[in-house]
Amino acid sequence: MAYESPLTIADVVKDISANKYVLPSIQREFVWSTSQNPIMPLFRLHIILSQDKLSAGNAV
Repeated sequence: MAYESPLTIADVVKDISANKYVLPSIQREFVWSTSQNPIMPLFRLHIILSQDKLSAGNAV
């Protein structure tokens, strides 16, 4: 498997400004609200499970 060389944030920002990365038109107007963010429930679940393990005396 071939890996590409890592990019710096500065390189990515420069490439975005040069239109090397673009979003499909269907994505441009859509912005996730905090309540719609699909990642947050996973973080909450991880925190809840970690707290349960700690309260049970198990190491996380």
